[in-house]
Amino acid sequence: MRRLPTFLFGALLLCVAWMPASAQFAAAQDSTLAGIHTVVLSFSTNEGAFPPDVAAEMERTVSLELRKSGVKVVTGQGASADAVLNVGVLRDQRSLSSDLWIRIDVEQRVQLARTGKSYQLVTWYYEAKKNAMVSTDPPKMLQAGLDTFLEKWMDMNGR
Repeated sequence: MRRLPTFLFGALLLCVAWMPASAQFAAAQDSTLAGIHTVVLSFSTNEGAFPPDVAAEMERTVSLELRKSGVKVVTGQGASADAVLNVGVLRDQRSLSSDLWIRIDVEQRVQLARTGKSYQLVTWYYEAKKNAMVSTDPPKMLQAGLDTFLEKWMDMNGR
């Protein structure tokens, strides 16, 4: 009978440890999109994951969707922008199937209140993963991630 409280406490700790850390999805991350009007777009896929024309089409789609929504997209080294928008579409080919990861994040210059130092940090991100993907998944998942980013961006910028 004395072991029951210890067991219950252990079970509670296990449940808490098992739950995902939700701080990374804090509502405050959306507020960091306010005031962003121009982005440097950095699109990447892992080498050989997609045919070159498919990867190029995904990058064009991202750029077009951003511009249609009012985000100015600039490219090139030294381009001046409010933030860097990193879009990664990664495919892991296994023996019998492929897995797909989509990651979209926003990097911007922030100042640490405690020290006053400036850093280039990720302030917002979106991730999605699909096991055993099919050929139609990459465009759909990429569009879902873009829709999430643009919805949050529009909310924070009064559109």
